[in-house]
Order: sequence, then structure tokens, then C-alpha cells
Amino acid sequence: MLEWQCDKNREDLLVEKKLKKYTLPVIAAILTVFALSMTGLYAGSADNPGETFFSLCKKEMTGIGIDKLVVLIAIIALYMKCWRNFCRSCKWITHLIAAMFSVFMLIGMSFSVQGNWSFFTAGRNQILIALLTWVGFFFLFDIVISLLYAYGEKHPFLHSRNIKKFPEFMEKHYLLVAFLLILAGWLPYILIFWPGSVPYDGFRQLNMFAGNQRFTNKHPWELSLIMGALMTIGNVLSDNWGIFMVVGVLALIYAVCYATVCYKLKSWGAPRWFNICCIAFFSLVPVFGAYSQTIIKDGSFSALFSLFMVIYVECCIPTLREKSGQSLRQQLTVLFLVGFGMCITRNNGLYMVLPAFILLFFFLGKKRRLYAVGMVILVTVGYMGLQKEVAPRLYIGNFPSRVFFSIPMQQTARYLKEYPDDVTKEEAKAIDGVMKYDEIADLYNPELSDPVKATYRGGHITMAKLKRYFNAWFSMFLRHPGVYIEATLHNSYGYYYPFHNCTAQSSYRFYTVNEPLIEESDYHQIFSAETRNQLKRYADLWSQIPGLAQICNAGTYTWIVILLLGYLIYRKRWKGILVLAAPALNVAICIASPVNGLLRYTFPLMACMPAVIFWGLAYAEKAIDDKRTDEK
Repeated sequence: MLEWQCDKNREDLLVEKKLKKYTLPVIAAILTVFALSMTGLYAGSADNPGETFFSLCKKEMTGIGIDKLVVLIAIIALYMKCWRNFCRSCKWITHLIAAMFSVFMLIGMSFSVQGNWSFFTAGRNQILIALLTWVGFFFLFDIVISLLYAYGEKHPFLHSRNIKKFPEFMEKHYLLVAFLLILAGWLPYILIFWPGSVPYDGFRQLNMFAGNQRFTNKHPWELSLIMGALMTIGNVLSDNWGIFMVVGVLALIYAVCYATVCYKLKSWGAPRWFNICCIAFFSLVPVFGAYSQTIIKDGSFSALFSLFMVIYVECCIPTLREKSGQSLRQQLTVLFLVGFGMCITRNNGLYMVLPAFILLFFFLGKKRRLYAVGMVILVTVGYMGLQKEVAPRLYIGNFPSRVFFSIPMQQTARYLKEYPDDVTKEEAKAIDGVMKYDEIADLYNPELSDPVKATYRGGHITMAKLKRYFNAWFSMFLRHPGVYIEATLHNSYGYYYPFHNCTAQSSYRFYTVNEPLIEESDYHQIFSAETRNQLKRYADLWSQIPGLAQICNAGTYTWIVILLLGYLIYRKRWKGILVLAAPALNVAICIASPVNGLLRYTFPLMACMPAVIFWGLAYAEKAIDDKRTDEK
């Protein structure tokens, strides 16, 4: 009897132990499937008194069928198998990143479906649903990130004892081969859209050079001069050849930049599979092909930024510089020239280059830090000299900047749309001194600030008027702060939600302005619109196929930057965080941009990703030694 009782107690303890072991993974799996099933379609009716928690869940979920059951079983099995390893490998940084990604998912779901934050604010029941959804996503991201980081710690992602070589010719002429393969991938776009596409920004730059528009610094005037000079040379043959001269020369420069990135990664010791993926990324992803035949400043800036990052990393890491066979002085000279090129190809380039030069100070030896100081001074003086001294002498006008006003203007417009009767006469007068008060509510587009910014009164605005406007802006914020938060999130969530489809503008630049570039211009694309649309439809497929769509999504690259930052912290490689300052600043600039989720603004981040990913992983895994200094 006693023996039977002992056996029963042992069985009870065993059952209790198993319950404790598996209960939490099962609950986490159920919540994850719950989160994945949410649509957010009925969040707007959540404050209906007749709605209960369960009825609202039933409406908002995509349904509970055999597919959900299969997913649930699979996730339960996965969580149960991985739970112990997850508990051992998770750290505060994985929890933090998981929490951030979960918030991004909730914001993206709510604004992409409802156009507001009702998914997590519309009544108590909806708040509870949002909380459970957040928890479900949190478990998913926390487990995946923790296991991914732990795997990388034990089995380095880029570890390869025996690096397989390419065929002999490719080994000897890797730069040339990469250059030709990238150009070959772009060739269909360049030929079918010959002589090239000219979007509005490119159209304005060429027209300013031709004298049909006032020459201003709205777009980088230095790049406008270069484009215009190339067009003038080509115009000797015909207007079409003038456009193609611009497209052809810039495409060659882009290909050289990206081929150099591929060459540098190979010289750093990247595995063959990574080298192949790198070349395929630049040559086959439609975004690069689209910009290769488009006259627009973003193509130049992105190619230079990609090159800037690989050279910047080599300047920071002596062992990599030794592999390049160049001295520090030579590398810094090239870095400065590329960085300065970024400054004159996009007006916000200085805000990314200057911090990068400042942070270079912490990577150089004590005797070499003056180089960093000198570069900061040179790029600042050089850029400001061009804008303040050279431009006026060339009769290039100063264009009133509205970039920094995108966020407050969108906030004001949304406020007037939702609370038009809550604005005092003094506030209305203050707003009208800066923008056209009677128009901005009707013009408001929550994902595009350009219509509202077009009402900006420009040169008629004084500092006193701006002060009165921001006083009114602040007093309105105090009354309804939620409107301001919604306006900001609605105009930026696409940059941190990787499942957003940009509806404000197309991600690709496959269009031609129907206005002549110059008077009596004969510029025209030789292939029919239907032929061009065939290639465009192929490119659009990439945004419709899961997985491929994320490659062409702005939010994906924000997540990658955050994951790399987290991995560096996870592996306690604190210094490496400084190298990612420029990509992180690009994300910040995008969030403050006038268009939500536009890949055009994230294109520089996308272009530098192969270099950033390889360096981040290799540095975190100590495959790259940074302990040596430049004191010698």
C-alpha cells in the first residue's frame, strides 16, 4: 500500500512537472496564432455597446479552420521543442527588440486597415484584444530572435573554413565580372525604357539647367549642372541621345559603385554563397534595374552611400584596410571624396556624412584622430562654401525649405480635418500666416505631406509668423495630443512595418513626364507603353509575392538595422554600434520624410545592406579583428 502511494506521488509530481514545462509554451503558441489571425477590419466598431469581447474577436479573426489548426499544432510543437533553449538564450536586448517589433506590427495593422489607431484604442474590449495580439507577437519575435542570436553565437553565420573559390578568370577579374553581371541584369530595363525615364524631380533639374525654370537649390544644383552638361553633349545627336547620355553615364557609375562593394566583400573573406547573393541582389532585384534607367538624384546618392559604407568600415578596421592594400591616408581621401559626393547629390546627405566622420574619431589611433577632425571641418566648410558662396555667384536661388515642416504641417492638417470647430480665431490667423488655412484640411493626405506643404507661403513668412504658428500648434497639441500622434504615425509607419504597400507613390520610377524637357523637345521612349508595362508588371510581382515583397519593402531594412544593432549588443561588441550610425540616421530621415513607406527614400539603406549585413555579422562574431591600432 505504501509503495503504491509513493508511486502515485511520483506520478503526480511528474505530471505536475510536465504541466509546468509545457503550459507556458502552449499558451504562448495559442496567443501567437491569435495574433497572426487578427485582421483589424472591425476595430472601428469596437466601441459598440452591443459588442462583447468574444463577438469582436470572432469578427476580427480570419476564421478558425483546418489551416489555423495546422498552424497552431506546428507552433505548439515548435515552442515546446525550443522553449528550454529559448529560456537559456534570451536576454534583455532580445526582449526589447521583440517588444519594439510587436508595437510596429500593431501600428502597421491599425493604420494600414483603419487609417487610425483604433485597433488598440477603441474601447476596453479592443484594448484587451490589442494587448493579447501584442503578447502573441512578442512571444514569436522573442523566441525567433533569441534562438537566432544564440545560434549565431555557437555557429557563426559566416564561418567557412574552406572558402570555395570561383573559376580562375573570375578570381583574377572579380571586379570586372561583378561589374558586367550587374550591368547585364540592368540591360533589359535600360533597353526597353530607352532613352530613359524622367520623373518629376529629374524633369525639374534638367529644366533648371535649360533655363525653363528658375535655378534653385531645391534639388542639388551641383548634380543638376552635371546632368545638364551630359544632356547638352548628347543633344548634339538628338534629344533622345541627350537623355540617354545622362542615363548611360550614371548607370555606369552606379555599376562601378556596386561592383566595388561586391569586390570589397570578397576581399574581406565573405563566403562564396554570400558573394553570389550580393551580385544577384544588385543585378536582379527590380529596384536597381528601375533606377538604372531613371534620371533622379536618389540613384546617384544610393550608389555612393553603398560605396561610402564599405570604405568607411575599412577605415574603421585596420585589418580590413590591410587586405585592401591601401594606407589609411589613401582610404580617408577616397572616403572624403565619396562622402562629399553624397552631399552634392542629395540635400540631406550632409546629415548622414557629418556624424559618420565625427564618429570615425573613436576608431582611429591617437595620432591619427586629427584626420577625422580635419574631414569634419573640410566637408562642412566645403559644402557650406558651395551653398553660401558659389551658388549665389552662379545666380542659383535659395529655395525655402519645407522638409522640416512635414510633421507639424501634417499634424495641423489632421487637426483641422477632425476638429475644425475647435480652432480659435487667433490660432486660425497664425496658421494662415504660414499656410493657406482654408485649403489644408481638404488637401490633407495622411500618407503624403506634399499637398499640404504646397500651401506653404514661402518667402512671405517671417520669424514672427513662424513663432505665432508654433505657439498655435503647441496650444492645439495640448488639447488633442492624440491627433498629432496619429498624424505622425500615419505618415511614417511604412518605414518600420515590413508589410506595408506604399499607396502614396509608386516604389519604382517607370514613368515619363508628358511635358517636354525643353521647348520643342523631341524626347520620347521608342518602345510602346504596352512593352514597357510588361517589364513593369514583372517588377510589380515582386511586391505581391511574400518574401520577395519584403525585399522591396522599406520597413524590412529598418528591421535589419535594428536586428544587427541588437546582435552587436548581444555579443557585447559595443564599439560596432557606432559604424551603424549612418544607416540608422537614414531611417530617422525617412520617418521625417513627406511620404509614408516610400522605397525611394529607403533606397540608400537598401543599397548598403549587403555590406552592412556582412560587416555586422562578421564583427559581432569576431571574424574581423579590430584590436589593432594605427599607431604604427
